[in-house]
Amino acid sequence: THPAETAAALNGLVRRGLIRAVGVSNYFPEQIRALQRYLDVPIRSNQIEISLARLDPIYEGLSGGDGTLDQCMSLGMTPIAWSPLGGGALFGSRPHPAGNERIAAIRAELARQAERYNATPVQLALAWLLAHPAGIIPLVGSTNPAHIQEAVGAAGLTLKREDWYAVWT
Repeated sequence: THPAETAAALNGLVRRGLIRAVGVSNYFPEQIRALQRYLDVPIRSNQIEISLARLDPIYEGLSGGDGTLDQCMSLGMTPIAWSPLGGGALFGSRPHPAGNERIAAIRAELARQAERYNATPVQLALAWLLAHPAGIIPLVGSTNPAHIQEAVGAAGLTLKREDWYAVWT
């Protein structure tokens, strides 16, 4: 739909008190700007796919980057990460493509740091997202209580800056 049509529906929901805030999912920066032009309230969140396996939102204009996190910080929007563990590619529940040296290197670095932080690689991957200055909120699967419990452990981790960059690179 045209952004004006979407905004009209959302503005109506806000006016009637049915929603308090507006968030979007998988919007790129230009889509945010187009929608915001017609909204009476600011867009508060953007649910995006971001993980160590998918870093496009971090970059702007480099290697396919889309600048989403920069825009979130600029506009005060909360980025909500769906698939924060790479859909299983980072931790073996889904095999990563053969020959993907980058995923193998990330797995190795997370395993190396897990010992030092007394944490699991999953917790470190989530803590890595939490440490980004954009204020990323990772969405984790909720069908397995053990996964929820493990994810909670990420909130107590504070990565040293050099460790954050070591995982990133």
